[in-house]
Amino acid sequence: MHRTTFLGSYSITVIIIFALAVLTEVSFPAAGTSQLVWKVPLGALVKAFNKSSGIIAFIAVVPSVAIPSRIGGYMEAMETFLSSDTPNRKAGNGTSQVSLPTYLGRITKPFTSFLALAGLQLLMTFVLNIGSIPIMQRLLDKTRLPKRYLSLLYSTAYSSYMVVSPFDGLIQALILAAGSSYAAYAGRGLAMTGAIMTAGLLILALSPHSMRPGQAVHMHQPSEGGQADPESGKGSIPAALGKARPGYRLMELAAHIVAMIVLAVIFGRLVQLRNPAMGTAFVIMVYVVFWLRLLGVDRKQLGGSVREYALALGGFRAFLPFLISASFLGALTTYTPLSEAIGSALMHLEKLPRYFSIQAIMAGTALLSLGGVHMMITVAAISSAVDPAMLGLDPPGFALFLLSCWFVAMNVSPFVPFSTVVGEAIGEKPATVALRYNSKMALLMLLIGPALINLMH
Repeated sequence: MHRTTFLGSYSITVIIIFALAVLTEVSFPAAGTSQLVWKVPLGALVKAFNKSSGIIAFIAVVPSVAIPSRIGGYMEAMETFLSSDTPNRKAGNGTSQVSLPTYLGRITKPFTSFLALAGLQLLMTFVLNIGSIPIMQRLLDKTRLPKRYLSLLYSTAYSSYMVVSPFDGLIQALILAAGSSYAAYAGRGLAMTGAIMTAGLLILALSPHSMRPGQAVHMHQPSEGGQADPESGKGSIPAALGKARPGYRLMELAAHIVAMIVLAVIFGRLVQLRNPAMGTAFVIMVYVVFWLRLLGVDRKQLGGSVREYALALGGFRAFLPFLISASFLGALTTYTPLSEAIGSALMHLEKLPRYFSIQAIMAGTALLSLGGVHMMITVAAISSAVDPAMLGLDPPGFALFLLSCWFVAMNVSPFVPFSTVVGEAIGEKPATVALRYNSKMALLMLLIGPALINLMH
């Protein structure tokens, strides 16, 4: 069983690295060719590199967030919290009389349970990124929840992550490409997160009753031993911390994440840097040191975590060149005929109300992703070739628009890592996950997303 899981994960990793390597090899020559053919000014190249340098520094810092998260036992707390049973309450005389609040509670329980799971998954994603999906699935394996429910859960949480997390290099790159900073953008990202969570609840409400489990979610109980789990980073000390008052530990984890977000916003507003991603990276670095001191981590514990950090950082080796090369390609697109083609298409869209213009571009990005064109290429081209003023958006609104294009396309593409990882976790093909399960989220957010972007301008 473990061998199969390992081989499956290893195969997915190899495929992803190979795909990113191919895209990188295509993007760099394409960028170089466009620079020579269309005589792109040197200043444009320097500007593109300055944006990328901030992302490099940011990615070097982000994996450190996982160190206090693992040492503090928060993942074990989540496992213990989800494994706890909620006893059924009876009337004092032992009868099955049901009060109105209890009756209403039973009606709303599927939705409150879904929100709780989505919130926990979002917390885990802040720390572990896409790796949180197989970890959460191991906790949910014994629940026999419907595959549609699980796919909706992961789609809701990961889509929310893609519009609100300050800990993701890609998100920071798109915010920078829009000419904004996380400090200016944060409020819009939180609003879109609320919209995505609402969309998840609406899809659940409109789904068959068989997809709405009303009982408490019961997981297998976490092991009592202190042996380490190489995939979850679990050990005796974190396990002991996590099993003691798991609800409190989860609130503590949420508080730390919120504190980092708030401090990044405050720092970005008080200190104006040419590359705002550097400011966010600085806040994360300082806060992680503070967090580790609060946990009382000694050098022995930290020694093992340094190795984990190095491995996590090594995981970006394949993605980072792709991110940088695609950013260069997107920046150079402004000086190529493609920019004129996009501008010409937008001239026709200008005749439409802004809601439909935004919606049409988001739908186009999704259709291209269905055809195998990675969202990074499309969104990078849009960010560089489209003037936010043409859509009537300010930089933070344009950043929200770009990230919305991304997560809508991500949900319907069977060729992206998200669909592959979710499919592996729930035992489905990526095409089934994208086209049957998550297409509802994409279609609903194609209606809601443009309205929110338009409203918040």
